[in-house]
Amino acid sequence: MGLRYNPPPNWPRPPAGWAPPPGWRPDPAWGPAPPGWRLWVPDPAAYPRPAGPAPGWRPAMAAGNSGTTMVAVAAASCGLAGFVPPLWAARQRPDDAPFRKRMFLTAGALAALELTGIVLTSTADVDEHQTPTGLAADLGAIALLINLVLAVTVAVLVRNTQPRAALPGVAEELARRQLREEYRELARRDPSLARTLRVGRPDLPRDLDDGGLLDLNAIPTDHLGPLAGLSAAEVASVADARQQLGRFTSLTELVLYADLSEATASVLGERAVFI
Repeated sequence: MGLRYNPPPNWPRPPAGWAPPPGWRPDPAWGPAPPGWRLWVPDPAAYPRPAGPAPGWRPAMAAGNSGTTMVAVAAASCGLAGFVPPLWAARQRPDDAPFRKRMFLTAGALAALELTGIVLTSTADVDEHQTPTGLAADLGAIALLINLVLAVTVAVLVRNTQPRAALPGVAEELARRQLREEYRELARRDPSLARTLRVGRPDLPRDLDDGGLLDLNAIPTDHLGPLAGLSAAEVASVADARQQLGRFTSLTELVLYADLSEATASVLGERAVFI
């Protein structure tokens, strides 16, 4: 995911697609950016994901080749490195917590079985040829044999593990969520500036993208339905509560006085701002 230039609200808006060239400095007449303002924000559309392998990706480490290598590692080590393939598989999916947990547990179980076999055979009695013998030696050998079979089986099962494909639209929505949080913070620090910029006012002409915020203190009643997705009854309740209180200070206050459902409150919570 790439980044795009995000000028502060008190700076002039650049042409579409413009990015600061090397050595660029803002005009001092524009004034300082608001505290904590991020000049670069995520923009998945800026750098589309290539169809093929990313530059610099080593073909030898592609999932298929590495998976085959993991099978060879498990077999060639006679199962002693059997815990390596599940650890490799877990690394392939850094964002898949349930899968990683299963792989870590599998690696731990194989390592424990291997250690048990080694301890049993190393502590067993030996004959005149220094060969382990007796029940402990037999159990140790069985444990190591089972470990070998399981290690190769696990390596075969996980050999084609590949990173999970990103869900469509997730990166874009996360970027818009970040924008909403930044403009909410601006509204908290400087409500007057936020009103001037028309933060949360998609019903008015403006030249900014605040991530889809809705100022539920200012949007006219006839726009609340289509913009906020409220039913006619909910719009009437919000209008009555707003007239009674003058303005809302939080989503909790809005839900309480307008008697909105939990589902409606959850939807509004993503986009609501109170300026």
